[in-house]
Amino acid sequence: MSRCVNDLPGEREPVEAIDSGRVHERPDARVVLRYAVLQVPDWLLVVAVLVCIKLWFDVPTWALWMVGIAWLGKDIALFPLTWRAYSDQGERGIRDPVGRVGVCIERVAPRGSVRVQGETWGATSEDQRAQIEAGSPVRVTGRDGLVLRVRAEIPDSGQRG
Repeated sequence: MSRCVNDLPGEREPVEAIDSGRVHERPDARVVLRYAVLQVPDWLLVVAVLVCIKLWFDVPTWALWMVGIAWLGKDIALFPLTWRAYSDQGERGIRDPVGRVGVCIERVAPRGSVRVQGETWGATSEDQRAQIEAGSPVRVTGRDGLVLRVRAEIPDSGQRG
């Protein structure tokens, strides 16, 4: 079930349509390779431990294979949750949210919270007198440390169809 900005009839616009920084992201081959290469020391350690267990204890070989396969499965299962940490994140070391569109999750008047690129940030309104209601789309115009400066985003009606 898709989460919606609000539950009023006729106004059910999915958050993903507004918070587009995360919806269509896919890891590229370099990210997959980087993730795999960084798992190699872990895999080598597991193999070494399993070899020692085989030499010192009377454990069936099939059980050791199952542990190794389960360990590999763990890395494969965690990849979709962690791949963004392995992607190129620009010269500042983070995915820069400036210029991105997000959604207000706590009223910004002049402070509140927004979700941009799937992450929740503290936010202040670019115009200190403006109030941005929860559920409204916002555009990030700047950043002060961990607090984003935002303004209300006017949805482009030409893109709906």
